[in-house]
Amino acid sequence: MKKLFVALLMAVVFISGCGGDDTVAPGEGPFIGGSEGILLSFVDAAPSLEFVAGQDVPVKLLLKNNGEHDLAEGNVEAKLYGVHMPSFSLDSDWKTVSSPLIGAKKGFWEEGPEKMVDMGVLNYVADLSNPIDKTLFGKICYPYRTRASVDICVSSKEIEDAGGEVVCSVAGEKIVSGGVSSAPVQLTSFTETFEGRDTLVFRLALQNSGIGETFDKDVACAETESLEGNLDQDKVYLTMPEDVTCYFVEGEESNEGYVKLGGTTVTCFMEVENTGSSYERSIDVLMDYKYIESTSVDLRILEA
Repeated sequence: MKKLFVALLMAVVFISGCGGDDTVAPGEGPFIGGSEGILLSFVDAAPSLEFVAGQDVPVKLLLKNNGEHDLAEGNVEAKLYGVHMPSFSLDSDWKTVSSPLIGAKKGFWEEGPEKMVDMGVLNYVADLSNPIDKTLFGKICYPYRTRASVDICVSSKEIEDAGGEVVCSVAGEKIVSGGVSSAPVQLTSFTETFEGRDTLVFRLALQNSGIGETFDKDVACAETESLEGNLDQDKVYLTMPEDVTCYFVEGEESNEGYVKLGGTTVTCFMEVENTGSSYERSIDVLMDYKYIESTSVDLRILEA
């Protein structure tokens, strides 16, 4: 039944995307935009905020994909932490979320559907003589993608000096409202300048605009827990069109590779053929990464 629901859901999304202009929400770019990915919280009363030692207390997490990237079944992992897990009869292992998490869709829905994840049953089994207060944490780990559609001006000094027709300008910021999909990592700036006679230089700024932590897209969730000195942290895999070459952190020059978040500007270049005039072109920018977010709930355990 769940698989049927997901299939129907995706069919509706596909039909909506193939419709006329009346299905598209207003905005300059193709995306809703924003800095949200998966929103995480504990389900109300699961766990109860106050309970008696020895009492069975269900624990559930609520996941809501408000970003614009769909996550397939099994791509999201969740875990509990922050207390002595054996004393609370809880499992400290990562738990795979078995169903997909569909993201928000411009012109169809502005928020993604919710998914409830059963994290087990809490039962405090340690000796207790007075009420105690504890904080239980939950976190999720998931791969995510940010997409950007950027309209650039393809021109060169050679074209302008030769008297070619100028129909656009390389000056100014190229990121517009709705030009970047809703996701924790954002492309916050994209500018272009001339370099030599026949080359355009692009400068990109990427930023973690969410509340969580960013890691290499290929790192296992369990490996992210050694945060100190973790070389996989703050890494984003950037993909540009094939005719664009960028300088990446490992020193290679390619249209795709890893960049490090934290104030570093990515520099790319593109050779421009003299066609007699400048022209506008839309290019796609992809950013892939693993993202981790946490939430917490305060508990009071009473003597039985």
